[in-house]
Amino acid sequence: MSANAPKRTPRERLLDAMIELCARSGYRSVSIAQVSSQAGVSSATFYEQFDGKEDCLLAAYRAIAERLIEPPQRVAQDDGRWSDGGRAAPGTPPSALHGDPDGGRRPFIEAQVGGPRIREEREQVLGEFQRRAQELLDSTPRDGDTLSGGRAADGYFIHGTAEQALQAIVTDARRTTLAGMTTVEATFADASAEWLRYGEHDRELKPSTLSDYRHMVTRLDSTFGETPIDCIDAEMIECWRARLSCSNRTSLKYLIVLNGIFKRAMKVYRLQANPMTLVERPCVRHSSEIDVLSASEIRALVRETSTELHKAVFLTAAFTGLRMGELLALRWGEVDFPAETIRVVRSFTIGGESTPKSGKPRSVPMVREVATTLARLGQRERFTGEEDLVFSGAAGGHLDSKALRAELKAALDRAGLRQLRFHDLRHTFGTRAVEQAESILELKEWMGHANVQTTMRYLHYKSKSDAARRLTLAFMDQEQVTTEPQPGVSAA
Repeated sequence: MSANAPKRTPRERLLDAMIELCARSGYRSVSIAQVSSQAGVSSATFYEQFDGKEDCLLAAYRAIAERLIEPPQRVAQDDGRWSDGGRAAPGTPPSALHGDPDGGRRPFIEAQVGGPRIREEREQVLGEFQRRAQELLDSTPRDGDTLSGGRAADGYFIHGTAEQALQAIVTDARRTTLAGMTTVEATFADASAEWLRYGEHDRELKPSTLSDYRHMVTRLDSTFGETPIDCIDAEMIECWRARLSCSNRTSLKYLIVLNGIFKRAMKVYRLQANPMTLVERPCVRHSSEIDVLSASEIRALVRETSTELHKAVFLTAAFTGLRMGELLALRWGEVDFPAETIRVVRSFTIGGESTPKSGKPRSVPMVREVATTLARLGQRERFTGEEDLVFSGAAGGHLDSKALRAELKAALDRAGLRQLRFHDLRHTFGTRAVEQAESILELKEWMGHANVQTTMRYLHYKSKSDAARRLTLAFMDQEQVTTEPQPGVSAA
């Protein structure tokens, strides 16, 4: 820059940086930090000028028409020397139109990934671009009117070649394509619907899982639904997540769903990048502490439960470890009184019946108290056939899970017990069964866990009363083992 050149403002430098970085890497890959660094200003200065990345790109588009085609100001005389007059030059700098095609065209194309405001501005800029460029072309000599038999000076176009270059740029920009560049026509709603279809039909996800996914996708579609899938970048997702009013665990579930949608879009719609690779995952702390009831507290809960049916549900849940959905789907034909066993082969949720959570059937020992309770329940007048539900509603259908939870809450209050979740009845079984299971693998089978790591959480509830004695023996010499009295045992 010459000493007489006007000093460029921070805003102008930021606009230049945005245009240059978009041309080099694409809008989706550009961050505010990169734009600020390229412009030689701080991020604070960026936010003094613009509301965000989209606002900066929007302003850049408004400057593009001025940058690419300036009003005619000079003209070349017949001898090729620049005059001091006010007419047009005989050619157009190729860096603006054709000599650097990607640099000249990409700003228009990047509007496709900049959001609806920028795409609207893109159309206005293209119209202004065409108008100004045509004004310039109309003021230049026609082919054959220039020096050297119609040849432009180095670095310039004559009228015909400039007009061709202009047409190519506008055509490509409206088509939103560049050599080596692909665009995606699908919206986020298209991609999320395809991901749900893939989960339901190709992966055959359980109805309960699909129900949860549909609920989350509905919420995601309300924000991103109409946005082209390749317009969504990590910064947009981070901003959306910051507005969520939920726990880190729930936030992580949404991010997992988003990741699945974008991964599927890469395969189906040829999305070139998954923005989730740049999104920070929230920290989720996993606690091994669980709250359970003692055997006497379970019996107190059952006594305070209002109906025989609900009494049987709560007792069976706590003494067999069946999940709520497994209890609601249990048939009389799966209760084997002679073998003292309950076979768990299905589960029920809002979406209907399916396999248990692990995907495999299992058998659970039926303790005497549960067997007695179920036998008494089986004396009812209706719904006692092999295919009838053990815990059925008045019309023989599945019980309402919300009503079950409400009854549990009321019974805990009446029994003077602390409030627990229905799932804590299952934990109650796990903490008691670990004492009697022959191995952690046997407990895993009873609980129906797919992974033994899940079952390991119950190990620290196993009594360690004998551990100190056994370790003492491990560190004793052979002579001591035979002569030393055991703790708490008289030497006499």
